[in-house]
Order: sequence, then structure tokens, then C-alpha cells
Amino acid sequence: MPGHEPSGEGNHKEIGATNVGANASTSFMETQEAIQNRDYEWKLQDWSNTPNQYNFFNNSASAGHTSGPTRQGSSSKKAHHHTTFSSSYSSNEHRDRDFDWVLDHQTKHLAENIFRFDRNLCNQRFELILEELLFLGHPVCIGDDGTWQWEQLYAESKPKTEDDAQMDGAESPSKEKVNDPKVEASLKSFHFILVLDRPDPAWGGNVNLTRFVDVYYEQLAVKMTAALHFEQSRDNYVERETELLVDLGESADSYTVFERAALEKSSLARAMRDIFESVQNQRLAHIIVGAFELDLQMPWYHSELLHGDFDPEGPGEYSYEDERDERWDEGFGKGWRVKQLYPWNTLLFLEGWEAIAEIEPESSEMLQFREVLTPDVSFADAATLLDWDLETEVMRMARYMIYLKKAKVSDVVHPKLLNIYVLPTRMETSLAELSAKFQSYFPPTTPALETILAAISSSPQAFQFFLPSADHYELYHQILIWLLKNNALIMLHVRFRLVATKEVKEAVYQSSQELKKRISEGDVERGRKRKPSGLGRKEEELQPNKGSEQDGGLEIEFVPPEGHQPSSPEFTRPSGTDERWADFEVPQDFEESFIFEPGKATRMEQLWIDEIARQRPELENRFLRVCEYFDGRTTFDEIQYRSQLKRSQFRQIVSEYDPWLLSLLHP
Repeated sequence: MPGHEPSGEGNHKEIGATNVGANASTSFMETQEAIQNRDYEWKLQDWSNTPNQYNFFNNSASAGHTSGPTRQGSSSKKAHHHTTFSSSYSSNEHRDRDFDWVLDHQTKHLAENIFRFDRNLCNQRFELILEELLFLGHPVCIGDDGTWQWEQLYAESKPKTEDDAQMDGAESPSKEKVNDPKVEASLKSFHFILVLDRPDPAWGGNVNLTRFVDVYYEQLAVKMTAALHFEQSRDNYVERETELLVDLGESADSYTVFERAALEKSSLARAMRDIFESVQNQRLAHIIVGAFELDLQMPWYHSELLHGDFDPEGPGEYSYEDERDERWDEGFGKGWRVKQLYPWNTLLFLEGWEAIAEIEPESSEMLQFREVLTPDVSFADAATLLDWDLETEVMRMARYMIYLKKAKVSDVVHPKLLNIYVLPTRMETSLAELSAKFQSYFPPTTPALETILAAISSSPQAFQFFLPSADHYELYHQILIWLLKNNALIMLHVRFRLVATKEVKEAVYQSSQELKKRISEGDVERGRKRKPSGLGRKEEELQPNKGSEQDGGLEIEFVPPEGHQPSSPEFTRPSGTDERWADFEVPQDFEESFIFEPGKATRMEQLWIDEIARQRPELENRFLRVCEYFDGRTTFDEIQYRSQLKRSQFRQIVSEYDPWLLSLLHP
């Protein structure tokens, strides 16, 4: 609603957003870069410290009112998604009441009194409760220099040649239309406001409602304001659009005529309508604000934020004490429940690529990404194949595809179908519905879905086991991908635990006893040979042991300095029990046990690990590189990725050290 002037000079415009009462976020690509750029000066303030929260029931400050689902009989039943303006350009009352009233409040009163704010309230969160409505936004205003400018709009990253300048002029005429940073703006501030139905307190405590409304602020108000602020800085977009809407309103005989004309001629009006509809219908909205495009939607599990500690998948994201959960990807905010993305994961694309190309103009890059990232290729491998950076490009693109609901994160599917799968404990879709969908997707000769699921559940085997013959590979590969896309199967992961067997413990004990015996007999003291020399005996420096030969050479007693740690995984442990453990008492306990944390092994456990490693001398160094991951938690794929070993090399280690490894198979 463009209208009053704030304290100071010039115009202030209130952009009345849609009235929303249910479940809508920007693209994670170039859009997010602009929004989060350091040159964008407004601050996202913590709600708990927000000074401008008002409760107009008492006309006094309020401490914790928030928004949520519509209470039965709330004002949204009689509300429309009006784009209503109260303008300083005209004080005439329209014949149509809808011009002067919105949600049972006079637009003039809202613009000139309630939403009139001082400059010190700009660039921070704005929240106001008025009867059954909650007004939410992020007002912005011009800088101290009197302009809206974003520095990066005018800073040249590198000198342009004459040819570059001509090409820019020919290909991007819109880029020439940039405000002169020295010219003071006539529009001094604007405010994009979301109007939410005040939540029913019965839904949850203030903490839960706070997080529920936070999502509207973070996903809609902040991102839309950022886009508007950028375009206003670039070419006075907000000022031009609001003036257009005011002119259309003054020339229209009725609000219906005005609304029709506004949606036809104003991109800002269409953007607000699309946001309203996307929230109400729980779908993605592709918004165009001038030359700026962004995708907005509410998180998929937004409403469940009201349930507080309750989470159907167990304690996690919605716990008050622990807002974040390691299961959910940190690239998404509250209410998304997107599984953590790891370099050894991949994506399964859920729909045809054409649908994505209509939303994202850079379809060639996205198409290249999809062509490379097949179900049997991990993010890490895709980064190598595409020559992209793993974190800033591959993972970022993957999150964007998930955000668009075009893909889901998945474990890599073995090209030979050697992974083992089981049925989930609870199906998200009923078996009857899933079966009908399966029947329509695959040829009539394909076995029934119930038959396939029954075979899988009866005997956990590699999926390859269920192929009738090699000729059915392609069909069953498609069936597996389809089942994973529809959450009908869960992959079992292989994990390992390191076992200190009786034989290992006996060998370590025997070595320690032999070492103590040698020391007690005076043959060895901390790695030095002793030679009596009468009074004031001298200890000779470390000398070759002429009494033993190994591999055709002389064995040298090696004693690392105290506290010495190997500098690389290729470090070779000395044979036999190291003399630095001479003062350590090895217990005479030979009962088999687990080494639960090989990466944080105790002194006793480290002796066992060294003894196990020596059982296969040709693989000792590789084993010592990966043994820290044999903790029962780290999966086969993660170990391979972190150790940087080839799959065949890691399989060889697992095979050769099988007597001292316990394999675990679970999701």
C-alpha cells in the first residue's frame, strides 16, 4: 500500500502482500547470492530482541504473539488477496468500499497511522498484531547518501574492452538502465507486508508459534523484500510499479476492474498473487520482479513446527533444546526435513527434465548436471566428471534440484545391483495406491508389485538375486529406481567393528613379557644395548643387533622419541612390542572384545590394533589408514570416500582382515 511519508523527507510506500493463513523460498542459485551479498545492508534481527512488536489490543508493547494456522471463524474467511493502496496522491474516497477497506480496516488508517514508522525501525523485522491478524515484514529505506544503491551494481570487476562494451550494449540493454548513484531517490522507503491469520493458542506454546511464523519471515518476507530492494536500486522498479497501481486504482470504477487491470499490467501485482496462491496450495511459485527471478515456497513440514518436540521420525529438528538434527541437511532451514547430503550420495530425479527447464533459464547447465549424475554416480564422482567444485557447485545444484521438488537424495545404486534393500517399517503411500501406480508405469508382463516386495522382505539379498535372468537386468534396474523414488525400499549399509581376538591379546601379552625379560636381564634399556664397563659404565648408542638377521639384513631396535606420532599413514610400525610400552602393564586377560573407538584407542587398544595390522604385512599401512572408521557407525561408502582408497583396495582389506572384523548390516 503506497501511502504516507516516514519521519523525514520523501515518499514511503506500503506494498500490501497477500493475506495468507497456511503453507511458500528463493532459489539457492544466483538469487540467493544477491540476497545474501554483504553489500545488502539490512540486518536480520533475532525476534527475541525485536523492538517493534506491538499489540494493538491495548495499544502497548507485546512480548510474544506469533502466527499460525487459522482459528475457526478467523478473519481470513472474509478476506481476499487484495492489493490495496492508500495514496498521498489522492485523498478521494472511492465509490467501491473495497478501495478504502481491507480486512475490516481502513487503508488510510493503516498506511498513515499504524504502519507509519521512524527511520530507526527500517532494515529490521517488523511485526504487529491487530485483533485477529498478524502483520509481518521487513521495511527498508534509502541509505545515508540518499540512494538505494547496491555497490556491486556499479563496481566493475575488471576493465572492459571496446568489444565487450559493444556486446553488452547489444545483448543486455537492461543492464544499461541502472540508476545514477549520485542522484538522490524520490522514493525514501517501502514495506512489503504479509498479513497472516493469528494462530489459535491451542496449537502450541509461544516457542513453537514463534518458529512457525519465523518461516514466513525468512522464506517470504525477507526474500521478496531483497528482490524488490535490488530492483528498486537498479531501475526504480518499486516506485514505478506502485505509481502504476495507484493510477490504475484512481481510474477504475470498481475494485474488480482495478484488480483485473492490475494483474494484467503490473508484474508486482502478479507476483503478490502468485505468492498468495503458492502458500494456499502448498506449491512452488516462480516470481518475476523486474529482471530478478526467484522461486518461493514454504517448507514441506512447516505446519509440524507447531508440534514442538513431537516428530514422527523421532526426536530431532523440532526439539526445543536441539533445533538442528544431524539427519537433516544444514543447507535447508526449519521445517524442510531434507536428508543430509554427503559426497558419497547421489540424486534420483523425480520428474521429466522439461518441467525444470521451464522454471530455470540455465537449462543447459542443469541438463549437463542431470546427464552426469546418474543413480550409480556419487556427488564426488560427478564433481570430477564435470570439473566442478564439490561444495560450491555440485552440492549447491543438488540442493536447488531438491528445493524444486525435482529430485531426492539417495544412496548410490550399485551398477550390478549388489546393494541389499528392505521394506520400510511404514509406507508413506498405501500399498493399493502404490500398486496401481506401478501397474500403469511398467509393461503388463512385469510381476506384480506385491510379488516383488514379498520376495524382498522374505530374504534380504542383493537385489541382483531377484532377477529371473541376465536378460531382465534393464527392467529390474528400472524397477529398483522406481521403488526408491517412491520410498518403497530402504538400502542397508555395511559397517564394521574391530575385534581384538583371544589370539591377538595373547600375542601382545607374550611380546610384553619378552620385552620385560630382556630389560630385566640388562640386554635392552629403552632401545639401547648395555655393555658393562666397570665404574662409571657408559651406554653405547643404538647399535645393530648382530645376533639376528631379517630379510637378509640386520635388525635395528627402533625407539621413537617419547610422545612421537607417525606423520603419515604410510608410517611402518616396528615389529614386536614397541619398547616405549615397556613400563605399561599388559593385563593377562584374553577374552575377546570389541575396540569400540579405534580412532581414539587407549594404549592397550593401540597395541591390539598394531598386532592385528601386522597379521597382513603387505596391507599393514592401508589397514592402519582405515581402521579408525571401524567404529560400527561409518558406512562402507563413507570409509572409501574418506580414506581415498579405490573400491577394490578397500574390499581387499575387508577380505584379508575378515577374522578381526565384524560386519554389521542395517539402514
